[in-house]
This record gives sequence, structure tokens and C-alpha cells, in this order.
Amino acid sequence: MLSIKNLSKSFKQNKVLDGISIDINLGEFVVIVGSSGCGKSTLLRIISGLESLDAGEIVSDDLLINELEPKDRNISMVFQNYALYPHKSVFDNIAFPLQIKNTPKAMIEEKILEISQKLSIEELLKRKPKELSGGQRQRVALARALVKEPKIFLLDEPLSNLDAKLRIQMRKELLDLKKECKGKASFIYVTHDQVEALTLADKILVLDKGTIQQYGDPYTIYHQPANVFVATFIGNPATNIIEANDKLIGIRPEYFSTSPKTADDLVFELDIFNIENLGNEILIHGLYKEKINICAKLNANELLDKDTKEIKLYVSQNLLYYFNKQTGLKI
Repeated sequence: MLSIKNLSKSFKQNKVLDGISIDINLGEFVVIVGSSGCGKSTLLRIISGLESLDAGEIVSDDLLINELEPKDRNISMVFQNYALYPHKSVFDNIAFPLQIKNTPKAMIEEKILEISQKLSIEELLKRKPKELSGGQRQRVALARALVKEPKIFLLDEPLSNLDAKLRIQMRKELLDLKKECKGKASFIYVTHDQVEALTLADKILVLDKGTIQQYGDPYTIYHQPANVFVATFIGNPATNIIEANDKLIGIRPEYFSTSPKTADDLVFELDIFNIENLGNEILIHGLYKEKINICAKLNANELLDKDTKEIKLYVSQNLLYYFNKQTGLKI
């Protein structure tokens, strides 16, 4: 439904995006993740038409949309700061995309009533944005995007300004919205929050320095990382990387256990220098062979005494990742 081919973008001498090519099917929810400055938001702005591209093509439903104005791309964008008009009521903020298309007033009222009920903001329609909480403003921004009935929704870190409780609530609402729009619209969602990425996405696009590191479903991205960058970027705490002869070995912290599962399990004896109690789990930070930092995630029922100095941990060999030492690619 949306095809991006060899897209590149530079700002002066800084290449922000370099040869990006992905296909997004109708109804898919694609989440873009990567470190700050990797080009996530720039890619969204280029798709929306708010930023030009230097090379490449963007094709939507077999139509080349590179040169089309934002209003002609059948795309809605939800910004991090909501971008609501402060002088307009909630009703007029939501209605604005329809008003500029000269949509009949009765139809506007009907659509806004339907969407406001869906997002539980019908009692806010007469208020101004300054009278709303962060969560309410976010719902209004979503409503304004929905009312256009676009084929593509672009969301640029829409939940980053909300507190933890509201983020969880809004994630659920986005999941509901995703189910409702299945087969009707696609979502492209930028976030720094890995929980959002793993719970919302049908596919995850991992970017680093303007290039694609991996593009796939959440399970594959997490359990079959394509390279060292993906293995260490996705997951919290990060994957442990250990140098071994001609390759690198990757072990996720949660793969460790305090007892062996098979006779072939690898054994790691750690000198502990820190224990973090996170309530439902604990993080063990220690040195392996006196120089290699290792982090292990254990269940809270294995809580160690804070004065424990040593621990023996086990990991199944079939859970290990192996990477090429020179290229960083998964072997």
C-alpha cells in the first residue's frame, strides 16, 4: 500500500537518511525505533510532505506522491506536541481538516460526534486546549487525525509527554484503534519507548545513522537480531556482548538462570558489584573473568542478599547469539 524506495535525505553535509527502502501493507502498524538523530522523525516528515527528499520514491496505492502537497496525500499526522490551535475549541480543532475541504456542516457534526464518543471526549468539545490535560489533548489530536479518514496515520512520539499511567492507558486505546482500522488504514509510529514498539507493532523498523538495521515482526527483531546494534538496542537491559576468539557472543540478561537446564549449559561465575531490586525482578551486575561486565535478570523469588559477592549463573547454548567480529552481523 505504501512503498518507499531508496529514499535519501541530507541537511548540508549531514546525511540523515541513506537508501531507505520498505514496503508497508494496508492495515499494518509499523513502529520506527532508533537512537536520537537516526532519522526517525525526518522519515515521517518526508512521508507526510512536510520535508522534501533528495532521492528516491514514495508510492502510495501505485501513485507517486513525492511532489504532492501534504493535503493531497491522504495522510494524517499526530505530532509530539499535539499541534492544536489554542484559540479554537476542541470541536473546531477536530473539524478543521473537514472545514477546509468544504465538507457539509451536518456531516462534520455527525463525524465529530462519532469520533468524540469513540475517544471519550464528547464532553470536551466546547473547551479550549489550555483547559485540557495532556491525555485529553492527545485524544483531541488523534480525533483530528481520524476525522480525515486517511489511508496512512503518522504518529511522532505521541505519548512521550504523558505520565506512565496515562501512557499505558493510551497504548490500550491505540491498540483498540489499530484493531478498528485493520484493513482500512496503515500506521507509522515513531517512539523511543521499546514497550510501545513491542506491544503495538506488526513490524518494527530499526534505524541507526540513517540506515535500516532490521525490519521485521517484534518476535524476530527481539529473538533473532540481525546484528550487534539491534541486539543491544532492543531490550532493557541490553544484550550482553562477549568477545570470543573470532566472533562475538550475545546473551540477553533474562536468559540466565541460577540452576542448569541441561548438561551442556554454559556456566558464568560472576563477582557481583551491584544488585538492583526492581520489585518483580532483580538485576545482577557482575564481572566475568574479572574484566567482562555481565548483567543478568532474575525473578524476584531468587532475591539475593545485598551483601552477596559471588554468583554462579547458567545459560542454554541454544539461546546464544553469534556475531561476526568484524561486521557485527549475526552468524
